Amino acid sequence: MIENVTPDNFALEKEELESLRLEAQSISPEEKKEFDAIVKESYDRFLLKFGKYLDRTIETTVIEDRFILTDAQTNEEFQNMWNVDPSKRVHKYADAIGIFRAFNSDGAFVLGVPQDVWPRLSDDNRMTIIAQTGNEDNAKKFVKKAYHRNIILHEITHLYQPGGEKANSIPLWLHELQAYWVGRELCDEDSQVHNDEYDKRADFFQMLLDKYGDDVHALCLSKNKGHNEFTMYQIRKEFTLEVQQDLFPDYKIVGSTQE
Repeated sequence: MIENVTPDNFALEKEELESLRLEAQSISPEEKKEFDAIVKESYDRFLLKFGKYLDRTIETTVIEDRFILTDAQTNEEFQNMWNVDPSKRVHKYADAIGIFRAFNSDGAFVLGVPQDVWPRLSDDNRMTIIAQTGNEDNAKKFVKKAYHRNIILHEITHLYQPGGEKANSIPLWLHELQAYWVGRELCDEDSQVHNDEYDKRADFFQMLLDKYGDDVHALCLSKNKGHNEFTMYQIRKEFTLEVQQDLFPDYKIVGSTQE
C-alpha cells in the first residue's frame, strides 16, 4: 500500500530507522536476516529493470534497513500514529492492517507483518507445490519466500515513486497499479503470487504499458521531472468510474475527479 500524506518529502537516516526498529520490530534476528536476503535479491531485480528512472537520494542506508517488521497490534498503532491525512488512500487500511505499507514521502520506510499464507492455499495447490519442491517443509519455505518477494517488490516500487507535492501530479491509483505489476512481473513465473484482485490490477497496468509504452514507468517513478501531459490525459481517461469500482472500490481522494 502507499500513502503520500504531506508536502514534505524526507527519508529517515540509518540511526533514525534503527531507533524506530528498536521501538517497533518484534521478530527474531534470524527471521530478519532471512527477510533481508529476499529484500536484497528483490532490490537487485528492481534496479536492473528501473535504475535509469530512479532518484537515488533516499539511499542514505542499505535498502534492508528500510523494512521494519512487527506484530499486527504494533503495526496498527504505528500506522494510525503515522497517518496524518486519512483522505488519501486507495485501500481501507483497517481491513488489512497487518499487511505491509510504504511511507514513501514521510520517512521512506516500510512497515509490515511477515505473513504465512500456506494455510490459505487450496489442498490441490499445496499438493502441487509439495510435488515440485520435494516435501512439505520445502514447500512452505518456497511459498513464504515467494509471497514476501511479491510484497517486497510492491513496496520497493512505492519507495521510489514521487512523494510529497511532486506526487500530486500522478494519480495515486496509477502508482498503486504499477506496484502490483512490479510485484508480479519481476518475480520468476513459478513464484508469482496470483489472486483475482492482484491480477486484475497488474493486468490493467500491463494494458497501459501495451498502449503507451515504457513512458508509463518513467512518469510513475521518482526521476520524473515532468511528463507528457497528453499521455497523462489519455491514461486518466482509461480509469473510468467503472474501472475504479472494479479495481479499487474503496478509492477516495479529496479533490479527485474520481470521488
